[in-house]
Amino acid sequence: MSDPRNKNIFKMFSLIGIGERAGSGIENIYKVWDEQSWRKPEIIETFQPDRITMVLRTISLLPEKSLIFLKSIIGNEFNNLLKDEVVALVAAHQEEQITNARLQILINKNSIEANKILSMLIDKNLLEAEGQGRGTRYLLSDKFNLTPYIDDNSINNIQNSINSNANSIINNEDSINNDESLYDKLSDIAKLAINKKRLDVNTMDNIIVEMCRVKPMELKELSKLLNRNDVGLRNNYLNRLVKENRLKLLYPGQINHPKQAYLTNIDAES
Repeated sequence: MSDPRNKNIFKMFSLIGIGERAGSGIENIYKVWDEQSWRKPEIIETFQPDRITMVLRTISLLPEKSLIFLKSIIGNEFNNLLKDEVVALVAAHQEEQITNARLQILINKNSIEANKILSMLIDKNLLEAEGQGRGTRYLLSDKFNLTPYIDDNSINNIQNSINSNANSIINNEDSINNDESLYDKLSDIAKLAINKKRLDVNTMDNIIVEMCRVKPMELKELSKLLNRNDVGLRNNYLNRLVKENRLKLLYPGQINHPKQAYLTNIDAES
């Protein structure tokens, strides 16, 4: 056995001569994945036939874009952060929030250890807590509002705007409809989200539903207009609003359709 589930019981059997540790393959895999900051290997147990599968994903826990953003705000302080602290901040940036349960999964630590990491980041004024008890979520502090977050799509839009008609706000086929009145209407609905970085969940829900009532909205369109990270929008709002039947998909039979969009479920409101 190379990776006993209960190390204390294994040690007991080893001491009386009926247990032996052999091999270090699994330990080495975990070590390499941790060194590379990849998502930890996942063990899946299936039956009939009995099988244990280890899923190895080379997905980084620390995307370069998020690291650049964090470093640009906190400067040299970034170099003094623990690795687990960086993982927590990156997750809060990518997903617009981090919870104790989510951090436990990302850093493979228990609840007490995860809470210690989150508390240290609060003490350093890098995270702010919202809510109480198990429902507590942690958001990037106001310190990170000093410099607006600009993603790749926003940068492309800025470059296109410079080269296009000055009256055109967004000028490519993948962007929001060039109809100025339509854009103004959507911008007016999104105004509160643009001006206020943190909104309560119900307010943001209502803003999204109203925007999707005007026209079917693609994820990247909502992300641009609301000035929110697309991953956070999808995970924290859109998926749930679809489940709650307040929104529906433009292509319900093709989840990954390249032009997938969200629209208000008017039938559910009647």
